[in-house]
Amino acid sequence: MKIIWWETCLVILIPFLFIFYRLYLTPHLTPNCNFENIGPKLETGDLLFVRYSGKYGKLIRIVTGADWSHTALVYRKGDDVFLIEVADYTRYDEPDVEELSGLCVIPLNKWLQLNSSRICGYRRCQQTRPSSSDIQRALQQYDSVTLDMDLYNWSATLFPTKNKACDKNNYYCSEFIALLLQKFGMLPDDINPGYYSPVRLTTINGYSKIKTFYLE
Repeated sequence: MKIIWWETCLVILIPFLFIFYRLYLTPHLTPNCNFENIGPKLETGDLLFVRYSGKYGKLIRIVTGADWSHTALVYRKGDDVFLIEVADYTRYDEPDVEELSGLCVIPLNKWLQLNSSRICGYRRCQQTRPSSSDIQRALQQYDSVTLDMDLYNWSATLFPTKNKACDKNNYYCSEFIALLLQKFGMLPDDINPGYYSPVRLTTINGYSKIKTFYLE
């Protein structure tokens, strides 16, 4: 069978162009505020976002076409602030991270330390916030979940499929946060939570416009 050279070139070139567009032509983030102005205002239900520059961050950018790589939900308990997320910090060269894998509830100061030298985003909740009992029930229910790093499962972010409302044992970060928001009645539950990539959570209703800041 005769091979047409230009068709072969297109087959090879198009994936490279796609990856180049995802990594280098998507909008870049510019800090427009300081964390010192945000930290004291953090309340339960607020969202924080992180951009990773490593290989996983780049992979997420290729799949989702956006600079945001990770999402966490704020939980204030009295004077203490925590970040709820599905993550894996055990690979970090940091102390006290041996158990920070799967469902993590991390004190704010520790979270800031783990994400230092990164650009982060903040969206303030502008709807009814979940109660402490709502949070505690969710933490008990999903205590054993793990981080989903399967690229095939990440493809759910490409299509808004119908929510089958079936719990599972592994989630990627934004999928889990979307699931919690659906459980708390803060996000419509008709769409599969896997559709909500980090960047989609920056545009959902019920939250302020995102602010970006750099962690020293």
